[in-house]
Amino acid sequence: MTTYQHHFIDIITGSLLAYLSFIIFPYRKKDFIYRNFHVANIYFLSGWIVILIAILVDQFFGKVGLVLLWPSFMILLIGYHYQKNSIFFLKSKAGNIPWFKKIFYLPYLLLYQLFWTFLKKNRTPVEIIPRLYISSRPDRESLKDFRVDKTTIVYDLSAEMEELTIIKDTVNYYSVPFLDIGTFDIQETQKLVSEITQHYQQLPPDGKILIHCTMGFTRSSVIGILVIKNILSLPLTEAITMMKTHNKHAVIHTYLKDFLKKF
Repeated sequence: MTTYQHHFIDIITGSLLAYLSFIIFPYRKKDFIYRNFHVANIYFLSGWIVILIAILVDQFFGKVGLVLLWPSFMILLIGYHYQKNSIFFLKSKAGNIPWFKKIFYLPYLLLYQLFWTFLKKNRTPVEIIPRLYISSRPDRESLKDFRVDKTTIVYDLSAEMEELTIIKDTVNYYSVPFLDIGTFDIQETQKLVSEITQHYQQLPPDGKILIHCTMGFTRSSVIGILVIKNILSLPLTEAITMMKTHNKHAVIHTYLKDFLKKF
């Protein structure tokens, strides 16, 4: 920047080249510890691309292009939160998203709302073992068949969407967010699995537990596998098979299988 030949645009194009190289040649790609960094690099690359588009639109079409700086900074900040594994960057520990975050992260929240509306699976909770259920984030329609009351325990693993008010007001609600397609902290996961197991063993005759994430693919399946493995004292392979038998939409990537073997 201190020489005549370099300009502000070089910072953007240099950053694009850097993060593109990080994605093409990832550091220890198969190591679960670095999963969040790999996801963060995708967000960083996307953020710099949007910044470049904003500047080009501003240059050729007017100041309207500067509006794109809002989503670009939002994307870069999400990448930072993935780097730091900031599971509460959106939701509070009570499972609520403050109004100012709803405004700043509006494009991100709208995108997840669209994904949840059109791509979610397990709209109706699936019973994995007696009184233990897995699903995507429930909607009011699914609650018609899945009755909830004070004997129901709900574990919300979603970091991107708030729980339905009717669930928060009716059941024993726990917000334990994990970042989408991100890493799982081993100690926190073990603590969660032990807690769910204990609650399961203490359920009243008409009680039940629902574990859900946003889409119903991975996070709820991973925790569900560890819980049924713990409750039934099963080998990992049998627990995974049982999950996939009951939940055909479960997605357990190779890096997650390596993580599950740690338990």
